[in-house]
Amino acid sequence: MSLSKKLILGTAQFGQNYGITNVMGKVSEAEIKSIFKIARSNQIHTLDTASSYGDSELVLGDIGVSDFDVITKLPTLGSSTSKIYELYEGAIVSSLKDLKTSRIDTLLLHRPEELLSSYGEAIYNALRKLKDRGLVDRIGISIYSPKLLDDIYPKYLFDVIQVPLNVFDRRIISSGWLSRLSEMGVSVIARSVFLQGILLSQVNDLPAYFSQWRPHFKQWIEFYQENGLSALEASLQFIAHVPEIDKIIVGVESERQLTEIVRAINNPVIIESNHLEISDLGLISPVHWPS
Repeated sequence: MSLSKKLILGTAQFGQNYGITNVMGKVSEAEIKSIFKIARSNQIHTLDTASSYGDSELVLGDIGVSDFDVITKLPTLGSSTSKIYELYEGAIVSSLKDLKTSRIDTLLLHRPEELLSSYGEAIYNALRKLKDRGLVDRIGISIYSPKLLDDIYPKYLFDVIQVPLNVFDRRIISSGWLSRLSEMGVSVIARSVFLQGILLSQVNDLPAYFSQWRPHFKQWIEFYQENGLSALEASLQFIAHVPEIDKIIVGVESERQLTEIVRAINNPVIIESNHLEISDLGLISPVHWPS
């Protein structure tokens, strides 16, 4: 089986400059069309977007995404807590209009911490109502840390959980939550698989902030080089062979990058890499990086 079927195209860089290692800027519409052509030919049929990703939803709608399953995310409520369902409904209708599509496959709560507030139940009920009305097929949350799941489950149950997972950051596995979610029938989507690109970079090319973890990067580079892999292949072969992971989000800036990713994920080599796990949030959690 071609593992490229597990890939989801992240679209943050289609609507804005995104990623600490992004040097190409926002992707042009012509390049996006070329990327989609490669995606379709490799059975990649899901897009991950959000109204907060600049004008990505408008761009996608203009290009045409009717043959893709679309994952989008709700904005944070902020102080707008009196009419939660109406706010969410309006956000979905706006996304459908921008995307020029009739359905959203998966709707994610981008700030699931809000479920722990006094209006958490109202948020969950609004999500359920959107699903019951058929505006979205599945509902879920996008988390930054599995610790949040300790408080959310079992009070709130979801169809989909989007989690960070890469060779350095394996918290969703080591916490036991990945196996628990799988047992509950929850679809788990991995994101941040390249840690915003730093796993694919040379140490000397990274911002000075990352120099404090130079030994970890050296160990990582030695690992994939000694096993005859590229950084791309080593990053993807780890993720692709975690059985509980249903889909993998990858952000690309060019047709060439997606072609390389498809080739890399289908490399049959599987090499144990547990020793590369790092628990330092300063490195593995981009929310801790300097802006």
